[in-house]
Amino acid sequence: MKKEEGGLIYPPSDLINFMENEFITWMDRYFLEFPGEVQPDEDREEDKIFQKLGYQHEAKLVQRFTQQGHEVVEIQNGRDSCERTTSAISEGGEIVYQAALRNGQFTGFSDFLVRVTRPSKLGNHSYEVWDTKLARRAKPYFVIQLCCYAEMIEAIQGFRPEFIRVVLGDGTTASFKTDDYFYYYLSIKDALLQQQASFNLGTRPIPLGDGRNGRWETVGRNWLTSHDHPRLVAGISTVQIQRLKAAGIETLRALAESQQVRIPKMLDTTYHKLRHQAQLQAKSGNAEVPLFEVLRPEVDDPRKGLALLPPPSQKDIVLDIEGFPLVDGGLEYLFGVVYLEDGELKFCDWWAHNPAEEKKAFESVIDWICERRRTDSAMHVYHYAPYEETALQRLMGKYGTREFEMDDLLRNEVLIDLYKIVRQGVRIGTENYSLKSIESLYRKKRTTQITGGGESMVFYERWLATRDGDTWQSSAILKEIRDYNCDDCVSTWQLKEWLRQQQTEYTIAYIQPPPPKKQSGVDVNSALAKKLLASIPAPP
Repeated sequence: MKKEEGGLIYPPSDLINFMENEFITWMDRYFLEFPGEVQPDEDREEDKIFQKLGYQHEAKLVQRFTQQGHEVVEIQNGRDSCERTTSAISEGGEIVYQAALRNGQFTGFSDFLVRVTRPSKLGNHSYEVWDTKLARRAKPYFVIQLCCYAEMIEAIQGFRPEFIRVVLGDGTTASFKTDDYFYYYLSIKDALLQQQASFNLGTRPIPLGDGRNGRWETVGRNWLTSHDHPRLVAGISTVQIQRLKAAGIETLRALAESQQVRIPKMLDTTYHKLRHQAQLQAKSGNAEVPLFEVLRPEVDDPRKGLALLPPPSQKDIVLDIEGFPLVDGGLEYLFGVVYLEDGELKFCDWWAHNPAEEKKAFESVIDWICERRRTDSAMHVYHYAPYEETALQRLMGKYGTREFEMDDLLRNEVLIDLYKIVRQGVRIGTENYSLKSIESLYRKKRTTQITGGGESMVFYERWLATRDGDTWQSSAILKEIRDYNCDDCVSTWQLKEWLRQQQTEYTIAYIQPPPPKKQSGVDVNSALAKKLLASIPAPP
């Protein structure tokens, strides 16, 4: 947002920020009114990468339009860009790139206006709004942003475009009927304008947790900490915060020390869970090692938490995958595993820098896992959070390979998500349950240069730009990523062992999954699929 003589002007991105977190747009306004009192966070390196690749994605679409013989009129940014946009569409330009639009208090640059054969105030033609996004799937805020541009073009041509379209990161186009979403967009717009009209120092929304405060993350974090706000309680929701506040509980410590038996409109189990979580966090404070308590499985639902942790096998492995979503179709570029051999942990890795290598790496990893499973059917593949399982299923579908091996792994619950076990089986005095947050329970602080998934993505993008070597042995950048991936695998292995210690100490028995149902026709389908797949030539 910015100030002009007539008042405040908003880009469509303000609608997105407001939709995701009202604290962001409130702070943007505060910064506008009192610029010397607060400073936003600097752009993260991964945000800069997204921006750069976003521009490249736009340029590719311009090139595609041009190669298809379409006329592309580019609007240069300047004081008269809105007038030049109006002139270009009045003259019937086939595709207008970086179109400057304005309607009321909203102004912005639409990636593309694409001419369609529907009469309007402009003549025998009108325009649809197209946008480019790096994501592989359409997200709700894409549509809200496009509806804003659709309203702007409506003011020029006399009616809203019938469709709005998004060209996704994989090159596919997602189309949406404008009127299906337009009135929801209007409600978002009205709510933003109401927030801004009633802006004062007493209306600041509560910041969200988990890094969802945009460029005001540091400000939001400091505010939550200084107010000891219940938002700091791990796993708490906005509705739960509101119900606690209605019962007179407005700080984390107040929740930890609460003597209330019940909270209106809240399940007793939920209240007790939140209170115990707050107690652990309050007692842990800034201690290097947080307090924790083991949760026994419920009698009426015993197959939860530590009861999901299988007995050890000599063929067990931990899997950790590094992905880079910012190339066409995305890329899982590193598959890392640790396993036990002769009493020592070993690390093995498969790399992929293009689709053909990704397919080969995926097949090699699955084959390697299945070979270990053939020698010991009790082995399991451990990971932390759902990413690995989701990525393997996505690659199976992407390349149409190893379907039956993956089906066997999934139906027999060979893949074990330790995050699920932790969330159900252990309560820890930390604000979140990420691997980095809880690993002080069982290991020392990390020493690798890369400490998170966002940083690994930055390093890989840096490698794509510099190519300082073809392999991790010759590239310092790939070596850093490999070290980080290995450390993640080792940490996950150590977590598995720590959880098993708690399982033994508290005598919580593993409960096996029910036997998988047999599927009819699998053998016939398997033979047919393999025959069809064998007939497809390998990609160059």
